[in-house]
Amino acid sequence: MNRLRFILCLLLIPAAAAATVAPRYIADPYGVFRTVGAPTHKQVNLRIVKQDRLQAGCAGADSFVLGNSRATAYETAALEEIYGGRFYSLNIPADTWRGIELRALWLIEHCGPARLVVSMSPMGFRYGFFDESYARMEPAAISGRADWLVRADFLRAPMSALLTNAASEGQFLYDPETGHWQYPAIEARRAAGEPFAGVDQCALRGVRKYRPKRYAGQKRAIARIRDAANAAGVDAVFVVEPLSATILTRMDVETYTGWLADVAPAAPELVFLGGFHDFTLDGLNYWDQTHFRPGPTTALLHQALQNRDGPMVGVWSRPHYDRLTGIVAANYAGHAYLCDGKSGG
Repeated sequence: MNRLRFILCLLLIPAAAAATVAPRYIADPYGVFRTVGAPTHKQVNLRIVKQDRLQAGCAGADSFVLGNSRATAYETAALEEIYGGRFYSLNIPADTWRGIELRALWLIEHCGPARLVVSMSPMGFRYGFFDESYARMEPAAISGRADWLVRADFLRAPMSALLTNAASEGQFLYDPETGHWQYPAIEARRAAGEPFAGVDQCALRGVRKYRPKRYAGQKRAIARIRDAANAAGVDAVFVVEPLSATILTRMDVETYTGWLADVAPAAPELVFLGGFHDFTLDGLNYWDQTHFRPGPTTALLHQALQNRDGPMVGVWSRPHYDRLTGIVAANYAGHAYLCDGKSGG
């Protein structure tokens, strides 16, 4: 009898383990076990999904977009018209500058790209990884961990993840061919003429005074990407994001111009889309206060590429960055009225 109980216990242990991990593997809420056919309608772990695609032939591309979720607005089709080649958007939700840097270095080493388009702004300054989040856990090629350990972590994800992702179905759309994503319901409303209402609202100042230490990781990452690209003969294009007027009012002029004076020189040339202007003051151009829309952004990009070293929205070379900084300072001053008489300003 004791022997029978012992055998039953031995059988129950793997059975219990299988019962625990099987739902997580089958449901695969983060898309990490079947990445080739990862769901396109819910928010999977795009870090792992996209890395798997890159490791299977560099996603069929020879040029890449790098940045956080906002970089999805740089349409690959438009970039192909402008620069040639075949683009893939390696935009990553909430990507950090450590992630952007390591992804760029991996691409240069393994894919031999013709061009990298790197999105940057004073809004993004985090450097470390988001290790505490399953949706943002890094793949083995970036984190340096064994691949099987990374995947095994997802077998103990909370069961609530299955319900959360099931509830979010249809709110998110990911295109595995291009790497782009969007909020389809919000995009439909903007396309129908319903603007984001808060685009020109004065926001509480969340970032005051320029602090070099805050942006040290971004500055270092941009310099490393630049140097690695130069050494490999890769064309690196650095694009300053068109942050919404709401976001711009969150940071004072000292922060934005300090960032331009300190961090931007790490890039030899900037495609500058930032500052207050018709685009950043129009709610039709944004899904929300953070994300700008692909279609209007393409038009803005074409506009910028027609201008060299002035006016503000245009392509700027390093010898003229001081003048750009002065233009941005005057631009901020000219839009101080957005916060006149409001506590947020």
